[in-house]
Amino acid sequence: AVALRASVYRAGQDDMQAMSTLPQEFARLGAPWPLGDMPLVVITRGKKEPGFDHDAWVAAHARLAALSTRSVRIVAETSGHNVHADDPPLYAEAVRQVMAMRR
Repeated sequence: AVALRASVYRAGQDDMQAMSTLPQEFARLGAPWPLGDMPLVVITRGKKEPGFDHDAWVAAHARLAALSTRSVRIVAETSGHNVHADDPPLYAEAVRQVMAMRR
């Protein structure tokens, strides 16, 4: 029932809006844009939910991953938004990957 609340959909749209302002936020913080060779792992939810524009989300994550020349994009096939709760081993593997990229 929680997933069907309008506030949940608004939160997803807020995430999409936040992702669209990343260049401005990085500039405000004095961070490089694009990210050069900064290690980056992007985890994309695999579960499709009614009323959620999954294709737009996947495209936004692809654009996000393209910001670094050392990025990996992982699709969490059985997870919704909370990958860390839905698939802890996958989340842990993503952390290991980004740590390995730092070396």
